[in-house]
Amino acid sequence: MSEAEQNDRSAQSQTVVSGSGGDRPGGKSTSKFRPGDSVCVILSGGRRDGPYLVELVPSVAQYTLCFENGETARGGAVVHEKDLEAA
Repeated sequence: MSEAEQNDRSAQSQTVVSGSGGDRPGGKSTSKFRPGDSVCVILSGGRRDGPYLVELVPSVAQYTLCFENGETARGGAVVHEKDLEAA
């Protein structure tokens, strides 16, 4: 296998891992939401923004959001679980 193929395979496996939401076979995830879940962001004063869909779960209880059409929302910023509620 060429070096370019090895680099490509490595990048693909990293992408799969980072988008897996921290779920591991046989393990328990402590994230409340999963990609595709509909959520609202809780703003200061208790106001709600959304709904959005969970796009990715880059680490436990942290999320990036997207619109229904798949476009990344909120500039791709990570939103913490405590700032979300189910829509």
